[in-house]
Amino acid sequence: MTVLYVAVGGAIGAVLRYLLASYVSMRWLSAFPWGTLIVNMSGCFVVGYLILKGLETGLVSSNWKLFLVIGIGGAFTTFSSFSVETLMLFRDGLYLKGILNILTNIVLCLIATSAGFVIAKVT
Repeated sequence: MTVLYVAVGGAIGAVLRYLLASYVSMRWLSAFPWGTLIVNMSGCFVVGYLILKGLETGLVSSNWKLFLVIGIGGAFTTFSSFSVETLMLFRDGLYLKGILNILTNIVLCLIATSAGFVIAKVT
């Protein structure tokens, strides 16, 4: 049964990732992969919130953690897309954009996860 929670959550997360990344990419036409950055930041925020809220309060059951964090969150965040896009930027000679992509994803996603922790503590 636990695999079902992860599988259904994963399907939802993958579709949400596709929709959000596609929307952002269409709105902000650029060689910089904004869609992946927005997906990674929002995914980090939500997972950070759910992990801390679940751990501190016990409000999130183990099945819900499987569904929300591992299923939806795991499929929603796009580290593999981030890695490929970064290497493609380097391959295309866009070294500054590649470095910017690395730095912004790491720094902003850590900030987003921290924000999820903070909001989970105060709510």
